[in-house]
Amino acid sequence: MFVDIGAGILLAIFAADEFRVPLTWSFVLFGVFSALFPDLDILTRFLPEKSFMRRIIGEHRGLLHRPAFYILLFPLFFLISFPVGILFTLGIVYHLVHDTFFLGWGIKWLWPLSQGSLSIFHDRAGRFVAKVLWWQPAEEAAIKAEYRTEDWIRTFYFKPSLISLTEYPILIIAVVLLGVRMF
Repeated sequence: MFVDIGAGILLAIFAADEFRVPLTWSFVLFGVFSALFPDLDILTRFLPEKSFMRRIIGEHRGLLHRPAFYILLFPLFFLISFPVGILFTLGIVYHLVHDTFFLGWGIKWLWPLSQGSLSIFHDRAGRFVAKVLWWQPAEEAAIKAEYRTEDWIRTFYFKPSLISLTEYPILIIAVVLLGVRMF
C-alpha cells in the first residue's frame, strides 16, 4: 500500500521527465491513482452482493487484477495523451508485478486462458518463502490456510518487518524527491 503510493509518485516523476511534460500535482495524483487502481476492487464489498458492478468486477483480486482486462482499458488513456497513457500503463504493470511478488496473493496472468494464480516468494507471518506458488481456484482455500498471515496490517506495517522496512523508505524517498522537484 505505502509502496504503491511511493511508486506512483516516482512513476509520475519519471514520466514527466521522460516525456517533457510539467510535473503537476494532478499528474502526480494520477500516477498514485494508476499504481493503486487495481485495488479499487476492494470497494465492491460495499455494493449489494448481486449488483451488476460486483458481479462484473468481482471481489478483491477480481477483474482489476487480471492483466488481459487492461488490453481494453489502456487505449482509452492513450487517447487523453501519450504521457498519461504511459503513466497509467506503468502504474498498472507495476501493481500487478508487485502483487505477484512477496505480499500479494498472486495474479491470474494467463486469464482468460487459465484461472491459475501465480505468487512468487510469498510471505508467511512476515517471512518470505522462496517458492513459486501456482494454484487453481479449487486449491485456494488450502493455499491460504498454509500461507495466510493473520492480522497482516499489524504484522507488516505496525512492526518492523521486511515489508515495512522496504515500503516506508520508498514512500519517504518518493515524497522527498517530489518535494525537491515541486518546490
